[in-house]
Amino acid sequence: MKVTKSVLRATVVVAMGTIAGVVWAQDSTDANMDDRELLTTVSDHWRIHLLHDMREGLFVQVQEILQANADGDMATVEALATERGKAHFAKMDPDMMAELPMGMKGMGKAMHLAFDDVATAARETGDPAKVAGAVSDLMLACTACHVTYKLNP
Repeated sequence: MKVTKSVLRATVVVAMGTIAGVVWAQDSTDANMDDRELLTTVSDHWRIHLLHDMREGLFVQVQEILQANADGDMATVEALATERGKAHFAKMDPDMMAELPMGMKGMGKAMHLAFDDVATAARETGDPAKVAGAVSDLMLACTACHVTYKLNP
């Protein structure tokens, strides 16, 4: 499934509408939530796991993809992106997934499918500009989730 810019933008619009409704309905003095994030409570084990995976896995891998793209190394771009695409679903722990809100799971799925789009751009076009565009779309998925959700400390 190809994740298009319009799908990612629609996800952001829906997420922002949800946030607006929650913020409107909630006391604005709530110290646990700023005006843009839904507070998401998961166990400490999964919070640490998710943060580590984002910081030490996803961010690092996106940087490596960008570097390989700048070097014109499409084989490395494809391999790195494929590793984080839908193939990554098999590595996800069902217990962790059970703790995440449905919206967060949907945004995560869109992000992983966007990694597949990066791999496809590298494999099928070999064009660094097309790959950069696919990475930009991928970052829309990341941004949508980070604008919407905050893991409870």
